[in-house]
Amino acid sequence: MYKIRIPYSELLIRMAFFLFFFFTFFPTDDPFPEKRQEIGAENIVETNINNQIIKISVFILTVFASLGKMDKILDMIKKEKYLILFLLWSLISIFWSEFPLIAFKRWFQIFLIYFLLVTFLNYFDEREIIKLLKFIVYPYIIITLFTVLFISGASDPDFGTWRGMAGHKNNLGQIGVSLTIVNLAIFKNEKENIHRYIALLFLLLSIIITLGTFSSTSYTALFVLFFLSIVYITNKKIYNTVGIRNFTFITLLITGLAIFIIVFVFEPQITNFIQIFLVKAKLFTTEVNCGLQCFGTFHSIQYSDVVFSHSGHWKILNY
Repeated sequence: MYKIRIPYSELLIRMAFFLFFFFTFFPTDDPFPEKRQEIGAENIVETNINNQIIKISVFILTVFASLGKMDKILDMIKKEKYLILFLLWSLISIFWSEFPLIAFKRWFQIFLIYFLLVTFLNYFDEREIIKLLKFIVYPYIIITLFTVLFISGASDPDFGTWRGMAGHKNNLGQIGVSLTIVNLAIFKNEKENIHRYIALLFLLLSIIITLGTFSSTSYTALFVLFFLSIVYITNKKIYNTVGIRNFTFITLLITGLAIFIIVFVFEPQITNFIQIFLVKAKLFTTEVNCGLQCFGTFHSIQYSDVVFSHSGHWKILNY
């Protein structure tokens, strides 16, 4: 395949990666609003123009950078058949969303992440990802802890818990879980002891940030993350000792007990999400064309007793 030579393509994809993940963590609007603004679906398209400009800029930079590696990018995409089917089906479901423009924006955000990472990995390896993320997450953690400890506006006015520079405690909780995952990856990839100790410190600080939000959904995600990490770390040792059947039984038993405890502790906050999961599972098998996108699944008369999913399956995956 003919290759297009793009000057400074490595610099372009670095800029795109840094911009995207920098503004994934750092806010693009007022970091300490007095009250969380509740807006209707019809107004979502008009919100946060800064964020929209940044996402479009990242997309343009990534497109130019991808031209020089298009053959390799296409080869990588061809191997991810299920991912392609998922993205295509999500795109098609926009047509029966009540708010197709919002649904398209949600789809574009997810597509942009995959497009950016696939392009970046054709220029650099995971070590470069870790290097760039450290320049983002380490300062963010320090600034967030400073704000929640010394700035009164960094507390959620509705709950009195930490929200940092995010607009809501749940937003900071989700960021805290993301920070934990990133710092786990950094810790795993560091070779020198001093760097591993620093990564471990920031990992603990990420967990503290998540716990400080008192977000039940983030607690659940954090618990699942550490449970899977423990299973991954101890997999070989336990698996070789007890065998596949016993290991599978023990894993399922612990998972079931964990889910029971989570539901018991966080009930009734988490009850609505359990309802959503059950209805979602039913819709996948009985009403495939009901929609997966923004306001395409639960914003209906038939399921009016269930909290609708503001962002379609993206929100379901988050929770």
